[in-house]
Amino acid sequence: MNAEIINVGTELLMGDVVNTNATFIAKHLQDYGINNYFQTVIGDNPARLEAQIKQSLSRSDMVIITGGLGPTYDDVTKEIVAQALNLEMVMDLASKERIESYFKKSHRTMPHNNLKQAMIPDGSRALDNNYGTAPGVLIEQNDKIVILLPGPPRELKPMFMNSVIPFLAEKRDFMIVSDRVYIQGIGESHIEEALSSLMIESTNPTIAPYLHENGVMLRVSARARSQAEGHALNQNAVNVILETFPDNIMGVNIGSLEEELVLELTKRNQTIATAESCTGGLLAKRITDVNGSSAIFNYGAVTYSNTMKNQVLGVDSSLFDSVGAVSKDVAEAMALGVKKLAKADYGIGITGIAGPTGGTVEKPVGTVYIALATADGCITEKYMFGHRHLDRESVRYAASQAALALIHKHLK
Repeated sequence: MNAEIINVGTELLMGDVVNTNATFIAKHLQDYGINNYFQTVIGDNPARLEAQIKQSLSRSDMVIITGGLGPTYDDVTKEIVAQALNLEMVMDLASKERIESYFKKSHRTMPHNNLKQAMIPDGSRALDNNYGTAPGVLIEQNDKIVILLPGPPRELKPMFMNSVIPFLAEKRDFMIVSDRVYIQGIGESHIEEALSSLMIESTNPTIAPYLHENGVMLRVSARARSQAEGHALNQNAVNVILETFPDNIMGVNIGSLEEELVLELTKRNQTIATAESCTGGLLAKRITDVNGSSAIFNYGAVTYSNTMKNQVLGVDSSLFDSVGAVSKDVAEAMALGVKKLAKADYGIGITGIAGPTGGTVEKPVGTVYIALATADGCITEKYMFGHRHLDRESVRYAASQAALALIHKHLK
């Protein structure tokens, strides 16, 4: 089955909203063995939208459209789809009741134009929206499938998982099952060279490398009739990868270094605390973004000024004059100080120059020191991010990434 995705919204074209819906949907289509050859973003223009729908239906078995299901005059996706398919719009009573109940439960008066959202193309099926007022729509006509989903991700994702995924499961003959191996500290070309024979000879599963924010991700994908069968087919290739790069593996089927950190420290029943300067709390945020992080993290300090480094973390003030705030000694003092303050198993200290100003010849923008305090002392690294990351945000993110990688390497 071939599918394509149409994302509707002028805000997407203008760059005011990041289009995460296409990525989310495409990933799940792949998992169910559905080809996705086209993705299109269209503004709130009825004529262009109708032309695109007709073109998409002429070349694809399934068209998934997001956005334009709201109550306002420019939300016309359902109406244009109905027009393109020569269908009348009818009131879906169940959707009408759900919308009225939504407003009643929130103690608000329902604007009359919200009833527009309960109108769906004749012969279609409404998809329940438990997080908003706009129902989705599923249409099957002349061996074609059209699925309409709301634009806000908080509404789209649960609707897709609860209503669309079961529908796709009924349609498939097989699925694509992937295992993802995350590698750090080695480049994509070196990985491909080391695994060239495996990649060339493997047909089911296939192995493909992709650049990832954490380094390189190797996706091992098998065509199978079940998840269990697919993972079993993948296992030999995954084992070869693990054996080839034993010192560079971050994990298998993990989303990020912070997730791996939380999992590993939870297993060990250990804790970590952070002391940050140039990253402004980004490391603590990334750790606490992970569900379950409260088990391993209970304290983070953003000591941006030298005074707070001294007063909160106990950094010797003489170091600021002798070696400077951006130095190995200060990073270690920050790490040791926060470890002691939080009574944690590990403390991490980050100090650096994020830019765009503040750099010197000796310490240019992008200079960062990161120290990890353990029971046996400090492990400290110096990083020079300026040659790769020229803006402030990139330097800060690279520093938080390096800190997570340093912890991960020590735990391994």
